[in-house]
Amino acid sequence: MIPVLWSFTKDMIFEEISLEEIRTNYLFGKANAYDRANLLEKAIRVYEEVLKGVPNSIPVFLNLGGLFYRRQKYEKAIFY
Repeated sequence: MIPVLWSFTKDMIFEEISLEEIRTNYLFGKANAYDRANLLEKAIRVYEEVLKGVPNSIPVFLNLGGLFYRRQKYEKAIFY
């Protein structure tokens, strides 16, 4: 049991994450904060910045679609 627990703990604490992945996660958090603050234009800009690095990011498309849908901009939401 102890070796399994150590392996799990080691993977959770010392997991190596690339700088690009850290940047993407930061941008997602930033866009979500803008979304909660009802700053639609800023959130869209941040999501578009994520798409520059990862052009086929399904989570970004889903978040953008939800963003437009919640703001009742259905014609833009359909694209995402």
